[in-house]
Amino acid sequence: MSQQLISLSPDLQRLFDDGYELSIEHGHLVVRNVPYVRPTREIGFGTMISTLSMSGDRTSRPDTHVMMFAGDYPCDQVGQPLDKIRHVTARQPIGGDLIADHSFSSKPVTGYPDYYEKVVTYASLLGCHAAAIDPDVTARTHRVVEGRTTHRSSTSTTPQAERASTPPAKSSGCLRWPSWVSEGPDRMSSIRSPKRPPQGFTFMTATCSNSTTPIGRRARPHYPSYARDR
Repeated sequence: MSQQLISLSPDLQRLFDDGYELSIEHGHLVVRNVPYVRPTREIGFGTMISTLSMSGDRTSRPDTHVMMFAGDYPCDQVGQPLDKIRHVTARQPIGGDLIADHSFSSKPVTGYPDYYEKVVTYASLLGCHAAAIDPDVTARTHRVVEGRTTHRSSTSTTPQAERASTPPAKSSGCLRWPSWVSEGPDRMSSIRSPKRPPQGFTFMTATCSNSTTPIGRRARPHYPSYARDR
């Protein structure tokens, strides 16, 4: 049933096609295995949970910008909590054994136009700090959720294992925060490094918290159009 509902909504189908581990449970949109940084500065994989507004058998515009989360409270790559998006820290039962531990608030001026933009924005806000520690981690697992079980799609790559990664000695910085995060970190900029990168990598220089450090990664993360520099 979950996959049938996803296929009828263009925004959910786009998330599915991009490889997010997507399901609809207890009337909520659930995205599992989202990488983030734990307070111990290790990489964890949590679950994002959103209310789901429907018009008939298709999604409508999200009724709230708030995103719930099951897991430890996420931090940046140096272990500082992401307080700029903190909304509420309290256990909230959703249904069955699905329980949210926290909620985040990062609101665009006009709200989120659809669930694709909402999910990708929050996954990027958490995942960019994890990627600064390990460029290979991603929320795009390409695993298909059927009920409470998962299997890899025919186009998927080997799924990432749950693992703890030791962060580098220096902070490598996050690529970019959306402009609507109130009182967020200094505006970040990125320029291509003049050095020739190894095959399959793009090296960028990211400015974050007054430090500049090269970052290697396999692909530029997606950011909504309104989160990019104009």
